Formats: sequence, C-alpha cells, structure tokens
Amino acid sequence: MIKRKAHLFHTQVSLQEYLDQMADNETLAQYTVYDGMHYIITETTITDEEAKELRIKELEKQFEECNAQYNKGIEECERYMYECKVELNFEQSYAWQQRRDQLIEEYNYEQKKLIKQLDKLNKPC
Repeated sequence: MIKRKAHLFHTQVSLQEYLDQMADNETLAQYTVYDGMHYIITETTITDEEAKELRIKELEKQFEECNAQYNKGIEECERYMYECKVELNFEQSYAWQQRRDQLIEEYNYEQKKLIKQLDKLNKPC
C-alpha cells in the first residue's frame, strides 16, 4: 500500500533539508513551486499490517472526536432544559429534551458504526 503525504516549504533551504532527511522507503511523487512556496507530495510504501494499524488509529481518533462532539451537544441541551424549567417554560424544556434524545440516538448510531469498523480490523484472520 502507498501512503501519500503533502508538505509545504517556505524556502528552498528548508525543502532541501527535508529531502536530505527523507527515509529510504519514501519517494518524491510531485514537486510544485507556486508564489515562492514549494509544495511536494511524498509516497511511502507501507505493509498491510502498518496500513491496518494506521486505519485503527484513524478510527480511534474519529471515535474520540465523535465523543467530544456529541457530549458537548448533549450537555448544552441539558443546560437549556434546566434553564427553561427554572423559568417555568416547560414547553421549551420539552423541545430541548427531544433534541437531546435525538442527539443521543445519533451518537449511539455513530458509535456502533465506528465500533463495527474497529472490530472488523481487530478480528484475527
């Protein structure tokens, strides 16, 4: 499998320093100069096992981002529900409760989807 990575350099010197330090399994795929900036794309050949580990890390990162996003939304809904109840605005509080319930359902769906993908990768062959 080939992994591509984009790099941006402000000077020719910094580009040359990077090129001098490139690993043996890394090759230069594309080089462009635009408006004084040096853009390169490098390719690295990685094994299937390394690709699998990389995908697992990506899924774990998505898992954490999903947790943070939905927890923030759920907490906001609960805060608004509380504020509406204090003001005795039960109709608005109920609307926030419904929104919170929708967020919880979406959260559970996303979590199940990510866990299913992780399980497929972690399953022994």
